[in-house]
Amino acid sequence: DGGLDKTTSLAHQSSYDNATYENWHVWYRPKSGGWSTEIQEDGTNTVLFLNASWVCQSVKITANTTYTLRFKAKNASADLNISASLRNLNGFDTTLINKTSATITAGQDWTEYTVVFEIGELLEGVTDYALGLYRGSNGSVLIDDISFKETKYTITATAEEGGTVSVSKNIAKPGETVAFTATPNTNYEFDGWYLGETQVSSESEYQVIVSADISLTAKFIYVDPDELLYD
Repeated sequence: DGGLDKTTSLAHQSSYDNATYENWHVWYRPKSGGWSTEIQEDGTNTVLFLNASWVCQSVKITANTTYTLRFKAKNASADLNISASLRNLNGFDTTLINKTSATITAGQDWTEYTVVFEIGELLEGVTDYALGLYRGSNGSVLIDDISFKETKYTITATAEEGGTVSVSKNIAKPGETVAFTATPNTNYEFDGWYLGETQVSSESEYQVIVSADISLTAKFIYVDPDELLYD
């Protein structure tokens, strides 16, 4: 049961998988506490909030690391606020961080929501955490495709005709610095680094602090050698 005392805890869970940390569970107060245990599954990894207010998953987290929570929602019976939190798995009343994640519009089709958790120091003495989605108002909603992963961004560099490029790393964490390097071929000059049609740098060696996926293109200009000799 995840180490929770079912006679004294503020909440307890219906099942627990300590080995894989993959199964989502219902957390609830006992019937006397006013919460029903009623919750249903609708397909793989899909949960339907009815009278139960929480679904939670045990997670492993590291201090001073950024994580991204993603989930999809649809068919809300009313406009609902869904919030997320990280709590002490073995003392559910102790919260590490709360996030207001999304307002779900009544009747909408599948829509993806993203919440970023910037973790600082962990709770003293706490190693096991529960990631919870909380329905903050009455109503039902389908929640699906829930994922919680350390935030990492994809870094790509592309060269147009006239040169080659390299990047110091292809996967980076938030706050890391990546270096882009462009090398023109013979009879070409470097024109600049472009994000779409916008030039972001005219320097062949360009550094960026990562806060999102980055895809830059290096452009080169052909230089006629005969014109150089004439000059």
